[in-house]
Amino acid sequence: MTLLPDNGADLSSDPPPDDMSMLALARIETHYFVNGAFLEEGQLLANAHRMSRIPGVIVQGRYDAVTPR
Repeated sequence: MTLLPDNGADLSSDPPPDDMSMLALARIETHYFVNGAFLEEGQLLANAHRMSRIPGVIVQGRYDAVTPR
């Protein structure tokens, strides 16, 4: 997904995925979404202490059109 206009330029260095690959990805994503990512309610916050020694940064992009919140 991009907010850039489609000017016909190929912006990726990877070949475009074929239809079967896209279908497989959609099925896997849907399986996780339907099953709540296999997490119990509040599980991430309840176990956040387990990640306290792992450095990390959460970045939310200004133009994030896929996950805007």
